[in-house]
Amino acid sequence: PMPPMPPMPPMPAMAPMPPMPPMPSIGFGLDLPDDVTEISQTTEYVKLKFKDGTTETYDLTDPKQKKKFKEKYFNHYYRED
Repeated sequence: PMPPMPPMPPMPAMAPMPPMPPMPSIGFGLDLPDDVTEISQTTEYVKLKFKDGTTETYDLTDPKQKKKFKEKYFNHYYRED
């Protein structure tokens, strides 16, 4: 029989990764209402977070919700320069 294999040496420790820099504001030159602190969007939803901690979510696949979002925020969120 073959002798047992010696244990593998431990892997060298990896240097810690530096922290990620903060992401730029979602603003990208958009004229958002003053009380909106954050916007996240997928192809189906838009979610707005406000300074008072409340949120609004709009389902863009629902014509009524999409219309409500556009009426309320289109000039802010989709401003054309």
